[in-house]
Amino acid sequence: MTEGLKPCPFCGSNDITDAHYEQLHYGYECDDCGAQSGWSDKYRTIEEECNDGSDPWFGEGITLEQAKMQAVEKWNRRANDKEVKND
Repeated sequence: MTEGLKPCPFCGSNDITDAHYEQLHYGYECDDCGAQSGWSDKYRTIEEECNDGSDPWFGEGITLEQAKMQAVEKWNRRANDKEVKND
């Protein structure tokens, strides 16, 4: 199981792996029943080399680390979670 993730909300399995949608979005998937988290916002990919000295980030979006954090939050969200109000 990937660290920090709750068990699958459908089958209870701890066999959860990361998944990528078109190499632009990050999420998690249960290896036992196939349940998937919601996908992260689009994340940037870094090119190995920028020979012309341009910005090494390809495209717009969040960083991969931010995408992973979003995916963890989406996987761990449950219908019975209480919302926290900031008063």
